[in-house]
Amino acid sequence: MAKTRYYAIRRGKKTGIFQAPWSEVQKLISGYPGAEYKGFDTKADAEKFFKGESGRNLAGKNINEINQQINTSLRDLAESSTMIFTDGSFNKRTNVAGWGMVALYKQDGQIKKIHANGPIKNIKNVETRNVIGELKAAGHAVNWALEHGYQKVTIYHDYLGVSAWPTGTWKAKLPLTQKYAQFIQDRQKEIKIEFVHVPAHTNVTYNEEVDKVAKKGAGVL
Repeated sequence: MAKTRYYAIRRGKKTGIFQAPWSEVQKLISGYPGAEYKGFDTKADAEKFFKGESGRNLAGKNINEINQQINTSLRDLAESSTMIFTDGSFNKRTNVAGWGMVALYKQDGQIKKIHANGPIKNIKNVETRNVIGELKAAGHAVNWALEHGYQKVTIYHDYLGVSAWPTGTWKAKLPLTQKYAQFIQDRQKEIKIEFVHVPAHTNVTYNEEVDKVAKKGAGVL
């Protein structure tokens, strides 16, 4: 008799850890927008996924509520942590992608902010040209946080793959996504990484700002 797997449902009609046949678990996520779930052989792995080391998903919340949460997190930000908004862009005219980040940190009790961006040239794989900037931005954010001695970095992003590939919510099939997922998993041994998924182009605080930063990196602006 086959062993019943453990299923972790982070977003669904019902959330939690379930040791049940797939046919039963499927009822809890079928038809639910943005369902997040995964099957595991051990309860410990299921609990790890359920606790959401990838962080939070704010994409379905009211914009005012999202902005309030961001402002509260910023107000309570420890000097050992940084909040970084990341984004990517692509210039169809020049075939150049761009990455951008807006890093927020606290120094002497005051919130400071920096912009960083850059181009990504010689893109050979058409399948990845629209996401390479997103992933490069997150990678730069993590490296920046490490270089500046932070113990924790919270990455705000509007492309779900930024957090979904490292946590296994999405299966990384292409070399680019596999390399990125491994990079994040390796860096998590050196710094605490939290991801927060926010909706795109909806006036989320700092997300519209980083969108422009990434477009400048791609030469769109």
